[in-house]
Amino acid sequence: MNASVIIPLYVYPSAGAWDPVYEMVLSYPRVQFTAIVNPHSGPGEGMLPNEDYLQAIQTLNSFSNVRTIGYVATTWFKRDLSSVLQDIAVYAGWGNHDSSLAMSGVFFDEIPTGYSSELVSYLQTISKAVHNSHGLRDGYVGKSDPFISALSVLRGLHQTPKPEIGGSRSTASSLYCSASATVPRFRSW
Repeated sequence: MNASVIIPLYVYPSAGAWDPVYEMVLSYPRVQFTAIVNPHSGPGEGMLPNEDYLQAIQTLNSFSNVRTIGYVATTWFKRDLSSVLQDIAVYAGWGNHDSSLAMSGVFFDEIPTGYSSELVSYLQTISKAVHNSHGLRDGYVGKSDPFISALSVLRGLHQTPKPEIGGSRSTASSLYCSASATVPRFRSW
């Protein structure tokens, strides 16, 4: 792969809505796409996504150059830890139910950039939950970072055995995507 692109799929997969994504994925087979799937500010209320999402996720997962990760809001670590862990378990359950629905990991949004031992503990707990979930293909952990551009936000925590906490934020939880090829700007739908 020559480049990596993050696609936040925060759009309902109604008929044709994700077609531009599928077309882009097919047009650039040497580009690794990471699609952040967000049914309802997380996995939604049921144990499985609805039929529209089932079909759309299965289509995304059929491409060898697409990695799907589930969206989880942390509300700046104010969201109850058990609710975040439940969202992780639901995403893992998708892959346990049907491997064609498996997410490669989880993208944590609304991550504070300040340092405190409580924040480190929260991040380590949710990261370990992802790594220990059997229904998530790669145990891939991503997080948002308001100080880094969108194309350099992802780096897999699974590449670092122990999180290294330093400075004002967790460097181990940052994600990166390196782009060594030019990818045309995606047209919005």
